[in-house]
Amino acid sequence: MSKVFGEVADLYEDVRPGYPDVLVDAVRAWHGREPVSVVDVGAGTGKVTEHLVRRGWPVRCVEPDEQMAAVLRRRLQGVPVDVVPFERWQPPAGGVDLVTCGLAWHWLDPSTRAPRARAALAPGGTLAVLGIRYDLADPGLAAGVEAAVRSGDAYTRPHGEHWVREDVAGSGLFRTVDEHTVDAVAEYPTDRFVQLMQTFGHFRQRPVAAQAAVLTAVRSLVDGHGGVATLALRADVVLARV
Repeated sequence: MSKVFGEVADLYEDVRPGYPDVLVDAVRAWHGREPVSVVDVGAGTGKVTEHLVRRGWPVRCVEPDEQMAAVLRRRLQGVPVDVVPFERWQPPAGGVDLVTCGLAWHWLDPSTRAPRARAALAPGGTLAVLGIRYDLADPGLAAGVEAAVRSGDAYTRPHGEHWVREDVAGSGLFRTVDEHTVDAVAEYPTDRFVQLMQTFGHFRQRPVAAQAAVLTAVRSLVDGHGGVATLALRADVVLARV
């Protein structure tokens, strides 16, 4: 399940929006100091990693998909990447200052993700789980795209809006938990929106023929709405302290 993006790793890096700087500013403010060691879990192509590198924070990445890791290495040369599932990764002795995870928390084993993140942190360390929620601003287009994505199956959005905060807090492993959100708007012309659709996990798990049918329907829908899909994005970071 954690390796569904490798075939579109370059496309994922190209069309997926990055994280607002203000979210990483919130991580720094919450942590209270410059972190001396960071592990980025489920790093993918480095959407979160690039923010950490720009701040000069020493970071090691954990990414199970070799193709995603290859894009990360190409973009951020010199950043060490352990190509291994988080469930098999071994943290350094004494733990690390900061564990980050961008749009990958739901791919981790629900029974072990919070305990393993807690075990990887040094005393006083911080867990920061970042994500981006994608919604279409136009209700009519949103309904049409949802119907196309369903295409007769029972797909629904798997989690509520604040599920990460509830999951981390519900583990009982962290002293305090907080959440910060940032709203943004992004416009995707038809071709680019169709490309974006190809990078979503629930789409990639469909049979190839079903994927093609969804993309044909989505292309027609966006073209019928002026050739632009306006996305209402909600980026968020859940912060937890040990």
